[in-house]
Amino acid sequence: MNRPSTIVKTLRRNSLAGGLMCLALTLLLWYSVLGDPWLRWSYDFGYLLRPATAPPPEVVVVFLDNKSYEALGQRAADFDRGLLADFVDRMTDDGANLVVLDIWFQLPRSIKVQTNLTEAGDRKLARAIERNRMVVLATVTEDRAHAELNISTVLPPFPALKEAKAHLGLSKVRSDGDNMVRSFHHGDEQEPGFAWVAAQLAGSQYLAKPGSPPDNELWLNYYGKSGSLKSFTFREVIGKDSQPKGYFKGANVFVGSLPGAKDAQEITDHYRFPYSRWTTDRISGVEIAATAFANLVRGDSLRYWGYQNQPMHLALVLTTAALFGCGLVWLRPGWAVGFSIAGALAVALFSCIWVWKSHVWVNWMLISGMQIPFSLAWSLLSHTRALRQEKEHLEQTLTQTLQQVEETRKEKEKVAAKEVAQPDKGNHEPGPTVADHTLVRQVGKGGYGEVWLARNAIGLHHVVKMVHRRDFNDDGPYEREFRGIQKFMPISRSHPGFVHILHVGRNDERGFFYYIMEPGDDEKTEQQIQPDTYTPKNLGTVIRQRGALPAKECVGLGRALADALHCLHQQQLIHRDIKPANIIYVKGQPKLADIGLVTEIQSTAQDVSRLGTDGFMAPEGPGTPASDVYSLGKVLYEACMGLDRRRFPELPTALYESEDITARMELNRIIIRACEPNPQDRYTTAAQMSADLAELGARLGR
Repeated sequence: MNRPSTIVKTLRRNSLAGGLMCLALTLLLWYSVLGDPWLRWSYDFGYLLRPATAPPPEVVVVFLDNKSYEALGQRAADFDRGLLADFVDRMTDDGANLVVLDIWFQLPRSIKVQTNLTEAGDRKLARAIERNRMVVLATVTEDRAHAELNISTVLPPFPALKEAKAHLGLSKVRSDGDNMVRSFHHGDEQEPGFAWVAAQLAGSQYLAKPGSPPDNELWLNYYGKSGSLKSFTFREVIGKDSQPKGYFKGANVFVGSLPGAKDAQEITDHYRFPYSRWTTDRISGVEIAATAFANLVRGDSLRYWGYQNQPMHLALVLTTAALFGCGLVWLRPGWAVGFSIAGALAVALFSCIWVWKSHVWVNWMLISGMQIPFSLAWSLLSHTRALRQEKEHLEQTLTQTLQQVEETRKEKEKVAAKEVAQPDKGNHEPGPTVADHTLVRQVGKGGYGEVWLARNAIGLHHVVKMVHRRDFNDDGPYEREFRGIQKFMPISRSHPGFVHILHVGRNDERGFFYYIMEPGDDEKTEQQIQPDTYTPKNLGTVIRQRGALPAKECVGLGRALADALHCLHQQQLIHRDIKPANIIYVKGQPKLADIGLVTEIQSTAQDVSRLGTDGFMAPEGPGTPASDVYSLGKVLYEACMGLDRRRFPELPTALYESEDITARMELNRIIIRACEPNPQDRYTTAAQMSADLAELGARLGR
C-alpha cells in the first residue's frame, strides 16, 4: 500500500492553495461592489478609537427647531423670512465672519402667499444679505428625464436673493448605500458645493484655497457625536433670552433645521453617520455641512489611501493576503488562533491610530475582517484533514504490522512444535543439553541463535539462548558472540538495567554454547509464565501494540537505559546493538539484553567491526560510547513518536493532537542532540544524556 503524503507535503500544498484563494477573494472584493461594506466598515470602526478632540470653536450651528417655531409664533411651512433677516442683521452687527443659510429659498413668498407681510419679509432678507456680503445660500438640483437621459438641473434661490450679492453653493448630502453619510459633495468648478464656497470665503489656507477646484475625494472627519459642535436654537439668538451683543464676533455661523424638525420645504433633515452604527444617534444636515466646512478650514479632512495611491494600497492588501493565506497553515491550531487574533487586533489598532495621526485611512477591515478569518478557517481545515489522513495511515500501518508479527509468531511455533514432535531421523546425535534445565519451548530465533524457555530442577523458568557453530560461515562471528558473553557476564548483576546472566555453558564437541538468563515478562501475564503461550515482552512489541508511548513514560525509559549504558561504558565496554527488540522488560523494568555484540571500547569507530542494525547504528559506525548514545536516541524516537527510525527527524501528524505535546517536543530536543550525525555535536557520554532526561523528568513531575 502506498503511503499518503506526509504532513509537510500536505501543508505545503494547502499553504499554496490558501494563499491563492485569499488573493482571489481579495481581488474580488477590491474590484466589485461586494467589497463596499469592508471599505465603509474600515472608515466607521476607526471612530471606536477616535481620540477626544475639542470641536472647532469658530464654527457655530443655529437650529430651526419646533420650540423656536412655537416661541416665535411661526410654522415651518410659512416661516417669516423677516425673522431670518433679523438673524442676518444680528450676525452683521456682532461681526460674525460668515453666515451660511442651509435653507433652500425656491420662490419669493409673495408669489405663494399674496400678503404685504411676506413681500416685506423677502425684501428685508435681501437687504440684510446685501448688507452682510458674507452670506452663503444653498442651491439644489432637480432630476428630470429628457429623451431617456437623466439630467440634473441646478435650482438657485429666487432672483432677489441672488441679486443681493449672496454667495451660492450646491447643497447636496452624499449618503452611501446604507444611508450613512461619510463624505460631503463639494461640487465641481461650475457648481461648487456650498461648504467649499464657504471655506474659500473664510480664507481657508488648506484644500479650499481661493481658486482651488473642489475635491470630492475627501471624507468627513466628525469631531464627535451629534451636538458636539457649539450650537444654539434660533430663539436663543434673536429671542428674548438671546446671547449678548458681540457674542458671535469672528464666528462662522450655520443655520439649518434640527433632526426631527422640517424646513420650509417639508424635507426631513435627518441622517445616520459613523456614531450611529452603535447608537440610535442621528445628525442633521446642517451639522454635516458645518463639519465639512470645519474640515476644509482646519485642513483635517480624511483621505482614503486607495484614492491617493491605489497601486501601493492594492499591493499592501495583496501582500497581507499572501502572508496570512500561506502562513497560517504552517502554525498549529492553537498558535494559529492566537496569532490570528493578535494580528487582527494589531492591524485594527495600528490603522485606527494612524488615521487620527495622519488623517489618511486604509481598507484595513479587508485584512482584519476577511483575510485573517478566512486564512484561519483554511488553516484549521487543513490541519484537520492532514491529521485525519495521518491517523488513518498510522492505524493501517499498525494493523498490518501486528498481523505480520502474529503470523510470524504462529509460524515459528508451528516449526518449533514440528521439530520437537518429529526430530530429524537422519541426525542420531543427542540434542543440546543445558545444565540442570529442561528446554520447554523455543520462543525466539535470530541471526545469531535460538531463544528457549527452560525449566530448572526446582520448576523455575529461565530463558536460554543457544548459539550453534553451524549457523555461521566461519569461526569469527561465533567466537565474537562468545567473547561478548565473557565480557558481560561478570558485570551483568552490577546494574538493574542489565539482564542477569545466570550461567554460561559451552560444548565444542557438539559445536554450541549457551547462556541462561532471567526470564523477561510475558506480553500478557507479566511474571506469571505460562509455557504454552509465553512470549517475551520487549520494547519493540510494546511500540507495535501501543504506538507512541506517553512522554513521561519515554523519559523514564530513556533515563533507565542511559544509566545502564553509562555503567556499561564505565567498564570500558560498548553494546553495539541497542534497538527496541533488544530491550526486554523484567518485572516491568526495561533492561539491556542480547549482549552478543558487547565488546571493548576502541579509540575510534574504525577500530571495531562495523556490526549493528541499520538505522540504529551511528553514521561513523560502532566502537565508542557516543555511538551507543546515538542508538539510544533512535530507540527513544521510535518510542516517543511511534515512527520508524528511518523517518527521523520527521514528526508524526498525530503529535499535534496529543495532550502532552509540550513534553514530547522537549524530549525531542534531547533525542535530536543524541542523534546528531556529527559525534562532536552529540552527547559524548550517556551520563550527559541521563542528566538532561532527569531534569526534564523533574519538570514533568516524574
